[in-house]
Amino acid sequence: MTDNLPVIKSSQELAGNKPASSSLLGRGLTAIQNRKSALILLTEHQEEIYQHARLSFNLLTDYGDRNCFSGECWQDEELEQLLSCFDSLKKLADAGYGKVYFPLYHLFQGGPSAHRNQALANHYVKLAFDWCFDNQFYGDPEVWNDLGTLYRLGAGCEMDLELAMYWYRQAADAENAEGMFNLSGMYEFGVGVEEDLETAHYWQVKAAEAGHAYAQHGLAFQYHHGLNEQYEQDEELAFNWIIHRAESDEVWAQLFLANAYIKGLGIEQDYRSGVFWNLKAAENGSPEAQFHLGLIYAQARYGNQKNCELALKWYFKSAENGYAPAQETLGLAFANGSLGLGQNDEKSVFWRLKALEQEYSPTLFNLGEFYGQARHGTLQDDQQAMRSFQKLADQGNMKAQFNLGRMYEHGFGIEQDTEKAKIWYQKSAQYGYSRAVKALARLTRPK
Repeated sequence: MTDNLPVIKSSQELAGNKPASSSLLGRGLTAIQNRKSALILLTEHQEEIYQHARLSFNLLTDYGDRNCFSGECWQDEELEQLLSCFDSLKKLADAGYGKVYFPLYHLFQGGPSAHRNQALANHYVKLAFDWCFDNQFYGDPEVWNDLGTLYRLGAGCEMDLELAMYWYRQAADAENAEGMFNLSGMYEFGVGVEEDLETAHYWQVKAAEAGHAYAQHGLAFQYHHGLNEQYEQDEELAFNWIIHRAESDEVWAQLFLANAYIKGLGIEQDYRSGVFWNLKAAENGSPEAQFHLGLIYAQARYGNQKNCELALKWYFKSAENGYAPAQETLGLAFANGSLGLGQNDEKSVFWRLKALEQEYSPTLFNLGEFYGQARHGTLQDDQQAMRSFQKLADQGNMKAQFNLGRMYEHGFGIEQDTEKAKIWYQKSAQYGYSRAVKALARLTRPK
C-alpha cells in the first residue's frame, strides 16, 4: 500500500541535529543527569495490567480526545469498561507505576462525572510530566509520545512545540503508532513545523498500517470523499481501511459496510454481506443496526425468510437501547396485534410514549390516531401522553395541539373538557391543519 508513497527523509534527518546543550532540551538533558531519580521497577503483572488498561483508554477515549463520562459520550457497556479501566489505572498509580499518570490526568480532566476533579488533574499532569521527563532515556516510545503531547498542550510544563515535534519524531521512529499519528497531525496543520501535507499523509499511512484506529478511520473518510491531492477519491482504498475498522468491531464501519453492500454503493451489491455486517453491528450494540435487523426478519428482506421471533428479539433490543423507530414499531405491533404479539393497548402506549419523549414525528401522529379511536393505555400513561402533547403543543406543533384537543374532548388522562378541546383545535386550525378545522367545526356546529 505504501509502494507509491513519496520518499520522505527519515525522522532523524527531519529533526536535524539534536538541540545543543545551550538549548532548552540540552539544558534539560544535562539537568536530568544530575537528578537523583531512578526508573521504577515494575513487575510483569503490573505491565500486563497497564497495557490492557491503556489500550482500553485509547479506544474508549479516542486516544484522550474524548473526555466525558456522560451517557451522550458512551453507551452503558462502554462506560462500564471505562470505569474498570479507571480503577486499574488508579491502583497502578497508588503502587507508583508512573506510566499511568498521563491517562489519569486525562480522565480526571474529563467532562461531567463523579471522577472529574481539576485538582487531581493538575496533580497527575505534574506527576506525568516529571515521570516522563525523568524516564525519557529508557527507550520507551510510549513515554516519548506522552512527553510530546504534554509539551504540545503545555500540560505540566510550558508549551514548547519544537520539543513536542522532537519527541513525536522519536516515538514515530520507534514505530509507535500514536507517535506516528501525532506527527502526521503536526505536519497536516502546521503546528510546530511548516505545513506539509505530503509528509502528513506519509505518517498517517504508517500509523494506520501500525493499527492506529484514528488513522485508519481518517484514511477511510479521506479516500472516500477525495479531500485533496494526497487523498484523491479512491473507493478501493477507502473500503480497505473501512474493512480494517469493521473487523476491529468499530460499529460505524460495520454500519457503513452493511449499507454499502445492501445498496451497492461503491461496491458490488451483495445482500448476504450486507446482512452479515448489519448483524455484527447489532451484536456490538448498535440500536440502529438492531432495528434494521428486526425489519429484515419482519419483512423477509434480502433473501431472508420471515421470522417474527427474531424480528421481535432485535426490535426489543433496539427499543430498550432508546431507538425511537423501534419503540414506535413495537407500539404499532402491540396496537395491531401483529408479529405474533397479542393486542395490548397499554403496552402500545408504553412504547409510543418512549418514542414521543424523543419527539419522534411518526409517533406524534400515530399515538394521536390511537386516542382518536377511543383507545387508551393506563391512566398513568395517558397522563404522560397529555404532558408530552402539552409540551409540544406549547412549542407550536399543530399535530400536538390537535392531539391535545382530542384528549380533552374524550377525557383521556384528564377530566373531559369540551371548551379546552375547542381552544386547542382552534390553535391547530390556525396553522392550517385540516383535521383540526373539521374537529372545531364539529364541536361548534349548532345543535
